[in-house]
Amino acid sequence: MNAGNFAVRLRSREQLIGYWVVLDAPVATERIARIGYDYVVLDGQHGLLGYQGLLTNLMAIDAGSSLRTPARAGAGASADASARADADASTGTGAGTGAGVGSDARAGTVGLVRVEANNPTPIGRALDAGAAGVIVPLVDTAADAARAVAAARYPSPRNTNAAADSSGTGTPAAADASGGSTAAAGMGGGVRSYGPMRSGLRIGPVPAEADVATVVLAMIETPQGLANVAEICATPGLDGIYVGPSDLCLSVGGRYPGDPEVADEFNAAIELIAKTARAAGVAAGIHTPDGETAQRYLAAGYTYATVSSDLTHLEEIATTHLETARSAG
Repeated sequence: MNAGNFAVRLRSREQLIGYWVVLDAPVATERIARIGYDYVVLDGQHGLLGYQGLLTNLMAIDAGSSLRTPARAGAGASADASARADADASTGTGAGTGAGVGSDARAGTVGLVRVEANNPTPIGRALDAGAAGVIVPLVDTAADAARAVAAARYPSPRNTNAAADSSGTGTPAAADASGGSTAAAGMGGGVRSYGPMRSGLRIGPVPAEADVATVVLAMIETPQGLANVAEICATPGLDGIYVGPSDLCLSVGGRYPGDPEVADEFNAAIELIAKTARAAGVAAGIHTPDGETAQRYLAAGYTYATVSSDLTHLEEIATTHLETARSAG
């Protein structure tokens, strides 16, 4: 699966499952990327990765994705997935270089980056490094969401028909990969500076096509973001929202993440966000501690869910094996 196909699936609100990486360990990230997740997020906000770490781990994701076995590539895919992908290929769905889809387009993992701040510089650098999209933290208002979208999109060409398809119909080629989402309405008109040092090869060098092949996701995690979630979801060009449950729990009055005393308020917020995203027709994502929780949220209306993280799993597995070994003595 390449960036363009991932964008189509996410904007179409297909269910996707991802993984979270906080360690700058490209060899480990490469192995994670071959397991079968639809996406792997590199955490540039709280993770232990600098820019070089983001770059090398994005390369590791691409390398690992290419090593997926047929069994892994098919894991979790719906019965009609290949049929839909074949149909996409036969109709020419895609966005030029790096964005086309084919019968095996769903096999593979893309790399996303949670950027450190809602600022054009980290957003642009993550996309230039080859990320298929960005997760933007601390989005409080629709204006914040609009700034995130603008930072991820190139300026509109003076000739609005410049991206018209070769058939001469005047239909922008970028619309082919929009996935039917209203997010396509916000393509172009951005402030992203042109310099796709790596993404030019992985995503594509044409600005209009790159805009369509990459996604922008706003985090809902603050009191203001929760209060303004409907306006945020309605932001033109925004592809989806992403719940940060730790900060969201604090935002509804929790003393710490997972505080049981605010479970009712937290669950109400989780439900409201999913319903609001669905009404707006944008993707709804959430971070989860394990596969069981991810499954529950996907069944409850979320369209993509991220499972735990590499650092958390490393400690959990090491602890489990240590306890098992000691209990045998």
